[in-house]
Amino acid sequence: MNTTPTKERRRLGPCRRLLLCAAELLALCGLIRLLCARSAAVLGFFRALALRLSALWGGLWGLFPFTMAEVLLVLALPGLLCLLIIPTVRRGRRGFARALSALAVVLSSLLLAFQLLFGVHYQAPPLSQQLGLEVREYSVNELKVTMQWLLERVNELAPSVPRRDDGACDFGTFDEMTAAVRQGYEALSAEIPLFDTPTSSLTPKPARLLSAGMSYLGITGVYFPLTAEPIVSIDNVDSHLPSTIAHEWAHARGIGPEAECNFAAFLACTAASDTRTQYSGALVAYIYVSNALYTYSYDDWKAVSAGLCEQTRLDLSVHNAHWARYETPVQDVGTAINDAYIRATGQPDGVRSYGKMVDLLISWRLSQ
Repeated sequence: MNTTPTKERRRLGPCRRLLLCAAELLALCGLIRLLCARSAAVLGFFRALALRLSALWGGLWGLFPFTMAEVLLVLALPGLLCLLIIPTVRRGRRGFARALSALAVVLSSLLLAFQLLFGVHYQAPPLSQQLGLEVREYSVNELKVTMQWLLERVNELAPSVPRRDDGACDFGTFDEMTAAVRQGYEALSAEIPLFDTPTSSLTPKPARLLSAGMSYLGITGVYFPLTAEPIVSIDNVDSHLPSTIAHEWAHARGIGPEAECNFAAFLACTAASDTRTQYSGALVAYIYVSNALYTYSYDDWKAVSAGLCEQTRLDLSVHNAHWARYETPVQDVGTAINDAYIRATGQPDGVRSYGKMVDLLISWRLSQ
């Protein structure tokens, strides 16, 4: 006697039906990843779909002045507790088992949504390949020359940026900085169409509720794919904010890996006509290259860094003092979570993958 899938599913208990649904959603997610890995055409289709869906979805939430992602994150824990506690109180163990099964469906649905809206971008060809850059192993001397190149750029811009009476950077409001970064991306997109995407209209938002918490976790910004919102913590020093805005905007434009977003931010800040934005991009890039040279050759690092201007030395001191306040075990937890997320998205180096930004910078300098 033949039985249809619908009838067969009805014979299962509610928990098993929910778990079967969760398994099907996970299987669909895995199938999409597999198809994208096997076919460039399929990957291109799903990436284009992800950008268009994100543009529509993010455009909807962009109508609101607040950050929907923050609201959802604040409500997530109470919602989870209600999902587990209420059925348990009403039906005991059976209610708890059913709640866990329902939670499995919710989590698998969110994973599938993440894959469709953003996860596929992690399977894209490396940004260096898309830009025609040759990335290889570089010598210490090439690293030194790149640090010197960035130092000269930073020294050139530092005296021109607005500053407070105490000498620290004063870049104005978040909206002003966002507008300057937007102009930088528009200029960059005119030169490199790769950065002109359907999500270009999405606008980064400041985190109003969670900025302090993000700082304790060592996070300066995040792209929330489920609402297609680039979110930037406002609890940061002005010298770094434009670069952070540009970084999260790069995620919104379909760039997954962190190092590639850092490099895209550097390109956008460099293309901007605004001096504050140019300085922020050059300063953050300088820090990455400086840290790398310090690791490989302290003597070379000392020789180059001696030429850094006083204004930038002050900016670095202000930055370090700001983040020293958040050096607690909580930040270690945040780093571990970030590392786990980066590894889960297919970047085996975890947080160390940020260092690939240096390779991209050297390759870019050599190509100019």
